[in-house]
Amino acid sequence: MQPQQIDAELTLRLPDPQRDAPAVLAAVCASQSEFYPWLPWATELQTITAVTTWLQAGVTRTQAGETLELVIEARGQVVGWIGLRHIDRWNRWAEVGYWLSTPMTGRGIMTRALRAMLDLSFTQQHLEKVILVAATDNRPSNRVAQSLGFQLDGTLRHNCRLADGYHDENEWSMLATEWPQS
Repeated sequence: MQPQQIDAELTLRLPDPQRDAPAVLAAVCASQSEFYPWLPWATELQTITAVTTWLQAGVTRTQAGETLELVIEARGQVVGWIGLRHIDRWNRWAEVGYWLSTPMTGRGIMTRALRAMLDLSFTQQHLEKVILVAATDNRPSNRVAQSLGFQLDGTLRHNCRLADGYHDENEWSMLATEWPQS
């Protein structure tokens, strides 16, 4: 997949594990306190080796067609990650996940990156539906879903285990027919 230029500032591209590991590690470390409540697995990404292994696993899954995992660059600097996981080719749906380095939040970056991922999902991946799940108390992720017009399908009780225990999750979806760029 060729890099996807979103706008003058942002690009989505496949990760280069060796080259990107230091920047991803810095982004995760700069965001640890904000990530921990929602992404407890991020505490495992504390070394270059761990991050390189994580990125390489994502590249392998992407090459196998199981996922589509991309880094988000802002002006050439890696600032986050976005990906389709649990791709169901038969039913043509996938779940989107993402994270953004804390110093980069509040600039509309994730909304723009998710908009581009939806375009890829419906035009290149030929999906019928993209699902986004967010803990009910993860206000930023729920706001991103709402701002792009995702429909709230329901709340799943005790659907995710986070660092402090089980949380309810909102399940949002976007259908290809609802996406304006389709």
